[in-house]
Parts: sequence; structure tokens; C-alpha cells
Amino acid sequence: MEQQANAGPGAGGSQYPTRDGDGDGLIGEGFPGGGYRMSLDPVQAVGRGVLSAGQLVEAAQRVMRMGTDGPKEGDQRRNPRSGNPEVLRGGRWRTIKTIEEAPSDPGTHKSFVWRDSPRPEEFVKAVRNSSKPEFLSQLDPTDLSKHHLILSSYGTIGAAVSPDGDIQNVFNNSGRKGAGAYAIIEAIRIGGRTLDCFDGFLVGNYANFGFTEVARMKFNHEFAPSSWNLHEYGEPDIVFMARTIDLSEEEMLKNAKKPKQEWTVAARTDQFTDDWKWAKHESRKSAEAGGNG
Repeated sequence: MEQQANAGPGAGGSQYPTRDGDGDGLIGEGFPGGGYRMSLDPVQAVGRGVLSAGQLVEAAQRVMRMGTDGPKEGDQRRNPRSGNPEVLRGGRWRTIKTIEEAPSDPGTHKSFVWRDSPRPEEFVKAVRNSSKPEFLSQLDPTDLSKHHLILSSYGTIGAAVSPDGDIQNVFNNSGRKGAGAYAIIEAIRIGGRTLDCFDGFLVGNYANFGFTEVARMKFNHEFAPSSWNLHEYGEPDIVFMARTIDLSEEEMLKNAKKPKQEWTVAARTDQFTDDWKWAKHESRKSAEAGGNG
């Protein structure tokens, strides 16, 4: 779905523009970032009552500002009618259906590509579509009532951040390898500073975003996910991590795009515990000491 930045004549096929597209009292300039071209001489427009003299002056002032204030290639917005995120490409506002379709330059993870305040039920449904549900916390919507939820437009990428800054249930069902990095960066942007994960790939992945090991907990069969495949996944430690290295968004995206053999190697901690609350407390302390309190 796309909307042309400069459409044709006014509504109903009239030769005169009659719509106030952005609700500012000016007729004929269309929607924000786009607009209808006046087909009527401005003097005639005032004489025929299409525009008042005051509106004509305001319209002229707006035209004079267009050179500096108008939309530029690559600009992004929400469609005034549908609310869908859009990017200006080739003079047309093109719908960004999900994060995967956003431009690849750093910064596209920002909130405009995410759903506005997704409901816990929506988030849980999206998580359950994961191909690796055993690596995610089995949560009920009521468990997320106070969490900040991150969910892409199609519900294919997301994460949750608890009130105390714990990043949870990061998932990527988009089919685009590495797209989960956008959810991690957004989670960090809104205050995420600690997390826990199974040892292996995920520990190295999170190191790319400035997380370091704080403590480890031995695998416990009693608390293992019901779908856990011991033959395939073994008995990995649970690793508690804190964001102690402050990296820019550009640095994190650059790290995330590196091949695995070039990833930052996280120093392995020798601190083991069987106390979950203590491990989380120590993680928060480490994040605060690292300037991410």
C-alpha cells in the first residue's frame, strides 16, 4: 500500500481542491508530507470563497518553507489515516509493513516501526509462534501487565522489558537472519540492562550489544522447559548478563552483522549460584557500576 506524495485534484473529481488534509484550516495542501496542487488562481480562490485572505497568506508562507521543511527521500512518518509507518522513496510514501522492510541504515529500529502499546495477549501469541519456544520464558499475559512490550507490525520480531530493566523473550520469526538485533537495541533504548539466557550462541550474541557475564547457574531438569530436547541441546548453564559496556547504536548494529567468528568473546565467569534472585540482583549492580543503571 502506498500513497503518492503529490496527488491529483480534490476529492470528488472537482477542479478545485476542497479537502483540508491535515486539519489546519488550509484547503488544498493535502496530508502532511504530501498534498494537492492548487488548480485555481489564488486571487480567484479568494474571490470565489475557496480560500480566505488569511488562509492564502498562510498557504504562501507554507510554500516558502517547503524547501527546508518539506519531506526528503528516506524520511519516515505514520500515515495520518491508517497509522501505518511509511518511508518516502522515489517521491511516494511507501508502507513499511514490518521492521524487515525498513531501510538498512542505523537507526531504523526506532519506535516508529513497532506497534503502539501491544497488548500482552498479542505478545504472548507472537512468542508462541517461535520455532524455538523452549529458549523463551513460558509466560502468561498476566505476567506481562507491567512490562514494556516491543512487537513489530506483523508480530514477527519482539522483546519484553520488565519494570526493573530485565530483557526477556527476545524472538525473531521474520525469516530475516539477524533481525532480532533491532528488538535488542530497542529494548536497550527503553531501559533494558540485564538478561539471562542459555549458554552457547546467545551469550556470544548478547556480547555484541555490550553485555558481559555476571553469574551462572547449572542446568536444572526440574525447571527445564517441557519441550526441552536433551539429545539436541544438552544441559547448558543459565548465564546471567549485565550491560556493562556502553556501545552506540551504530556500533551494536555493526557488531550484530559480523560473522560469528568475528564476534566479541565474552569473558566466562566462574561465579556459580543456585539463587536466581541473587543473580538478578548482582546483574543489576553490575549494570549500574557500568553506567547503565
